[in-house]
Amino acid sequence: MKSWAPLAVILALFVVLGSQFISKTPYREGGYLMNQPNSDGTWAYAADIGAPDERQHANYIARIADGGGLAVLKPGAEDLYESYQAHQPPLYYWLGAGWAKLTNADHETLEGGRKLRWLNLLIGAGTIVGFYYLVFWGTGRREPALAAAAFGLMPMHIALSAAVSNDPLLILLCTWTLAATAWAMADGWSLKRALLIGGLAGLALITKTSALALVPAIGAAFIVSAIQSKRRSEKVNWSLFGVAAGLALMIVIPWWLRNQQLYGDPLAMSVFKEAFTGNPTAEPFIERLGFFGYFKVVYILAMQSFVGVFGYMDIFVLEHQGLGAVNRFYWGSLLIIGILKILGLVGVFKKSGDELDAKRAGFWWPVLIFGLVIDLLFFQFNLQYFQAQARYLYPAAGVVAALLGFGFWIALKSRAHLAWAAAAGFFALLSLAAVRQLDLSFELRLNPPPEVVSGL
Repeated sequence: MKSWAPLAVILALFVVLGSQFISKTPYREGGYLMNQPNSDGTWAYAADIGAPDERQHANYIARIADGGGLAVLKPGAEDLYESYQAHQPPLYYWLGAGWAKLTNADHETLEGGRKLRWLNLLIGAGTIVGFYYLVFWGTGRREPALAAAAFGLMPMHIALSAAVSNDPLLILLCTWTLAATAWAMADGWSLKRALLIGGLAGLALITKTSALALVPAIGAAFIVSAIQSKRRSEKVNWSLFGVAAGLALMIVIPWWLRNQQLYGDPLAMSVFKEAFTGNPTAEPFIERLGFFGYFKVVYILAMQSFVGVFGYMDIFVLEHQGLGAVNRFYWGSLLIIGILKILGLVGVFKKSGDELDAKRAGFWWPVLIFGLVIDLLFFQFNLQYFQAQARYLYPAAGVVAALLGFGFWIALKSRAHLAWAAAAGFFALLSLAAVRQLDLSFELRLNPPPEVVSGL
């Protein structure tokens, strides 16, 4: 089957499921958090229970659209709740402002919020295509590439793509940077490809600071390519690395200089720490649970969230059926995903005659290094703040997609042409269960029983 037909099916499923997340998730509505109670056992009230930080991202978009210019984060400001995303790099907000004008979206209304969400759904569709090309350019194999694209139907990826946030654009740019790197490693480095890689990396850096994880990945790609070229007695053109790095720096340095002038810190990390004093820090949890106990909780929640935990990390799939059903859903899903990732790793390192040729196999090094750096950044962030949300891991979605694509391909080796269908069916079923949960759970949080609010 031609690769475009299965890819079109995957994209159609993504849009249909994403539209359900868009319509079912509240926008700028307050409610109660069932799984994050007050000290007296009553449900805690939250001013916004939809997608995390969505209100603040929409406010920044509106500021740009209204001609207010780039925002400045001011710790202790009266409007800090509405503006605490003001330190973020600007690319997503420029795109969002253009989209808001194009669609005539009022960020304060439900209709306007849904229009803004559709921008990210389109971006998420572009990421799915990126999953495909990351594996296809890296390995030359269509079957695992199509199965990798199906990872885009994971519930959490759809939820992120159906919310107003800069995360989907970061995921898109990181995925395509890795894909372009795989292309250069497989087919040869050139000025055009170096410029493409540097441009994508630079755009990622002015979307979110965590894109710095691309730097060691791109460096590893050049090193691996140099080693392979030396083995073939070919000349290594290191100037192309300078071209890629130089273009990325040209794009991001103006933003870093602005931050240095405003905050005395090019990455704006100092003002972030000063402004986010109300967030739960890791220290009291570590004191109570111990270091390993704390990170056990962090990674259990992160693994569940990787599949999909919604609202402000409060809505779990099948929660209306009880804790047993919740555990079966998540741990069953994670078991299957874990087995497939192990199979994918086997495919990475397998060295038999008709498997990946030596030149293309090298593309895995920058991919896996990027995933490792994102994991380390997540670990470091949770050393400071209790933020067990997998959305901080999703910039490396392309890494997971590639491994799972190979996992499905190896598992269905005798019917490799069906690997994409198995992957799409599996992830779509998970997302259908999540979509079904949204109505039940958000209704409960918007209109909870009186006794859980009053404590009676």
